Amino acid sequence: MTNKENIKRLIINREQVVNVVTIISEDEMVLLQMIDNILLALNNPIVMEHYNNYPKYIEEYGIEKLLKREVEFEDTGKFEFEVANTLMALQLLICCAFELIKEGKLVDYKKHEKEVLEKNSFRIYAIEKIINIMGFEYFMAHIYNLVILVVGKENYKTITDLFSSQDISVLEKENVLDDNPIMQYNKEVIIWFGMIRIFIDLMTCIVELNTDQDNTLID
Repeated sequence: MTNKENIKRLIINREQVVNVVTIISEDEMVLLQMIDNILLALNNPIVMEHYNNYPKYIEEYGIEKLLKREVEFEDTGKFEFEVANTLMALQLLICCAFELIKEGKLVDYKKHEKEVLEKNSFRIYAIEKIINIMGFEYFMAHIYNLVILVVGKENYKTITDLFSSQDISVLEKENVLDDNPIMQYNKEVIIWFGMIRIFIDLMTCIVELNTDQDNTLID
């Protein structure tokens, strides 16, 4: 994904953040389930092994080294680890964010950092490290590449052209692929990608707002 227009930030202020958090508050399982589906679709045992071992890697190397891709594994290509690293970071980001959403603490998480310190501290630490080290553009580029691996360039173009068409009603867009299970699945992957784009944008804005808040308190 090299076109700058494709990765333009959409969420830029607190009002938008509050509205989007409300909209996505029930979407945790949808976001997480598709990660598992993509892993299965890739059908790469080495990627799956890294993904399953990630909690052990965090204990052994620390989350920062993993996110910076400073860890090397013998007999493993960089591609496999990078795929697993991206998907596991995404899963961790979703889990930490939605735990705070359920507690009503995500938007202004800095205000709650000292409450139940150890639990909140890790979640906030993980969120900030993932966003600050990997970043919005990295996530978008790498997740886009995974989506293309799963659905194929032609299918991606067919479905995105369909949804951007002004000549087809919303209902027709929903139903047009129903008789083709493969394209229906591809559509679900692409819709998930759109949801992830909004989620990563949201989390980037939240970290920026809380960093600004923290700096204001220090000043």
